[in-house]
Amino acid sequence: MSFADYLDALVRRSTKQRDPERTRPLLLSAAVRFSETGSFAIMTVRDVVRLARTSHGTFYLYFNSAEDIAVEVLSSFVEYELRTLPEIDKERHPFEVRLAMVRWYQQSFRANVGLMRNMVLLSDSVPEVAEIWRRRGKMIIDRFLDHYRQRYNVTPEELNLLRIAHHAVGSMSDHSLFARYGVHGASETSEERDEDLLIELHATLSYRAIFGEDPPAEFLDRSARFVSLGAKLR
Repeated sequence: MSFADYLDALVRRSTKQRDPERTRPLLLSAAVRFSETGSFAIMTVRDVVRLARTSHGTFYLYFNSAEDIAVEVLSSFVEYELRTLPEIDKERHPFEVRLAMVRWYQQSFRANVGLMRNMVLLSDSVPEVAEIWRRRGKMIIDRFLDHYRQRYNVTPEELNLLRIAHHAVGSMSDHSLFARYGVHGASETSEERDEDLLIELHATLSYRAIFGEDPPAEFLDRSARFVSLGAKLR
């Protein structure tokens, strides 16, 4: 479910027109819809109330400005993502964990591409958004580190090294998604658009980077030919 769908479900849940539990998500949902085709940098209060079909007075009961609601919607989106993160079972093989996390990450990006584009672009100029972007990255890496703590006898120093490595590996996946979905403008890539293949390929590459070996063949499907090619080139 996209964050927009989640907010719309909250709106439908309340039958009272003036219920704060309905009005606040209604305004947030309007901002999300604006993000699908526009930039929060130029969004106005008028844009939000037009999409929400409400009044300026109602808007100012909940938010101080267009930037205020933009920051709130991005922060709420990250909190929503945290609740949808895959649960980690220490008994699962690390590649299975990685595959589940990469699938969640890429599908969440695709379902919320307008919000992601705005978060990335505004993180360079709005300190509050930069902090939201940092918090989002940390919560995702922390989920991997939790698995290492549960499964391996790793020291705090080793966990810090793993955090650094995950930042580097995550940047690879981010830039692929930025290009695929035109975060910095029109789509810049002729990259393969088979999502299942790309999910497995990114999981395989990041597993290699962290563990220094190929994933077990039993877990591979779409990316098996890339692993075979790597073995041939060694």
